[in-house]
Amino acid sequence: MKWHWTLDKKISGLTTVLLVLLVGVSSYCYWSINEISREIAEIGQSDFHLYETATQLILAQKEKQLLLITFGGVQSKVVAAHLLAY
Repeated sequence: MKWHWTLDKKISGLTTVLLVLLVGVSSYCYWSINEISREIAEIGQSDFHLYETATQLILAQKEKQLLLITFGGVQSKVVAAHLLAY
């Protein structure tokens, strides 16, 4: 049996194949973007906690330095001004 395709059937078949490929690629891109979005959100959460912890450590260190300057006998206004500037 010989395959006899008319021009109409060829164009319809090609259109169907291209639409299926378009839907497949679009679905993959949508899935990839959602995956990247989820990873970015996860990284953002971990970075925020790291930033928060580092800020608390820096503030505690500056409080200790200020207490040493105030009650430790060090009377340097330059050091105190430098610490309070940050």
